[in-house]
Amino acid sequence: MARFISFFRSSSRIICAVLFVLSFALFFIPISSPERYPLEYSPYIMTRLFIQHSDAGASYAFAILFMFIVLWVLEIVAFLVSKKSPFLFVWAIFPFSVIFFGTIYLVAVVFSTASASVYIMSIMYAFFLCAVIATIAYRASAEPKPERNRKPSKAERIAELEARVRELEDKERGSN
Repeated sequence: MARFISFFRSSSRIICAVLFVLSFALFFIPISSPERYPLEYSPYIMTRLFIQHSDAGASYAFAILFMFIVLWVLEIVAFLVSKKSPFLFVWAIFPFSVIFFGTIYLVAVVFSTASASVYIMSIMYAFFLCAVIATIAYRASAEPKPERNRKPSKAERIAELEARVRELEDKERGSN
């Protein structure tokens, strides 16, 4: 498990870039093989088709675009802050899960023949699950940070110094 954690921590920026490129490519890679249908359907083509039939398809096109845009934004943000938070790319599993299971449903029910994108998505999903497990293990093994003592405010320091001065003055009076 330590190897997974060190791998994800050391190469988080590369992981974010690769995941972004793969998720962007998945938008254009066909989901179905052309064996049963003459047209290969990719999320891009489906979005274009749904927009053309705006009466019922606009909400479907919005849902597809929304999930992919959320996924891309999460990967870009994870790339930008990967030095401080190397496990932030794991949050992309939520929109990717919706895309992944929606695609699996679409292939199983509508198309019944899978293409390369389904296999790429399966590999990415397995990678995301490994990353989630590594993140949970990292959080569980992380030692709690020691509590830092709070610095006293200026007024508290002045009051403390005045109390010391009074003690010293009382000692001087008592010794005289």
